[in-house]
Amino acid sequence: MNMQPQQDPKSQLRNIKDFLYLYNGITEHCFMKCVTDLGKSKLVESEKSCINGCANMYLQTNRRFMQQFMVHTPDMMKRKAEEMEKYAAAAEAAAAAQSPTIADAVTTDINPADIDIASISAPAAAIPTEIATPEIAAKPEVSTLEDATNPEKSPVPAQ
Repeated sequence: MNMQPQQDPKSQLRNIKDFLYLYNGITEHCFMKCVTDLGKSKLVESEKSCINGCANMYLQTNRRFMQQFMVHTPDMMKRKAEEMEKYAAAAEAAAAAQSPTIADAVTTDINPADIDIASISAPAAAIPTEIATPEIAAKPEVSTLEDATNPEKSPVPAQ
């Protein structure tokens, strides 16, 4: 009974490539370091000892590296997910801050006739009809406190 989970063919191919890359790296490094006499058909005892030690060191280092990688990967993935959530929240907040609202139309130079009432999330019953009428845009702006208290100059019609 096979206890390992089945892998898709791409993962299997990647694992084989990774293994061959490691194997070729070890072989090349240890050969260049340890084999000194190419005139003989067999390795001498010192070369055998050097190659065994070199390959052993490489394999132990790789094993320790993989153990540490497996220990720290979940933490790294968790931090990455938290960062992505923060960026998404910041992007949503920035997008929300840039969209005009009814309050912006009343308090700034936004022309109420230019606001698409259907795109605003407030219920339609909560929006006074006076705000969405083009007559407001035709009224002069309130420039002083005296103008604001004068009903004839007020941008909002009296009810």
